[in-house]
Amino acid sequence: AEIDFLNSEVSGLSEAHQKREDYAADIEKFINLIQQLTEHKADLTSKVDSLTNEKSNMERQMQESSNNIERLKQMIDSQELSVEDVRRMEREKTRVEAQVAKQTKLLEGQDNALKEARAKFDACFELLQESVEKYNAKARSFELIPESAKHAKGHKFEVVLDEGKAGDIDSAVGLMGGVDIKGFVLPFVKKLGEDYVR
Repeated sequence: AEIDFLNSEVSGLSEAHQKREDYAADIEKFINLIQQLTEHKADLTSKVDSLTNEKSNMERQMQESSNNIERLKQMIDSQELSVEDVRRMEREKTRVEAQVAKQTKLLEGQDNALKEARAKFDACFELLQESVEKYNAKARSFELIPESAKHAKGHKFEVVLDEGKAGDIDSAVGLMGGVDIKGFVLPFVKKLGEDYVR
């Protein structure tokens, strides 16, 4: 009877050790996913910024072209011009109008690209949010959340995404609401698992 009791204790410890190892492996996969999503999100943020700048430049150029057209109209209305002057102005007007049409088409294309990049950014952030929710649920199940939980030892393990820091690829910890998954959480959980086995 005592041997059976000891065998069941050993079996329970092996099972608990396996669960801890599985949890550490899950966290490592989660960290890799978060890094990939963070890098992808930073790329999309950079693309959005670039397209926004291009859009602003095109809008400024379009305004300048419109101002040139208006200036030419006023010159025509206020001056006596030769036939050659009128022809030259008509050619200039046609050229400027073609340039405005071209810039408008480019601007529409940039605007569409900007919308597409934003949609990808939003989808990426939503996927990251889902991963964070799964991570927080696992951390709760292992009594790491809240900070007063049994195994948390006063440390913060709950991740709350800060979308404002999404474009800062150097601050994954900032994006995660101050939780350093790779530098602190993973080593902490591994040590907790090792302590449990002992």
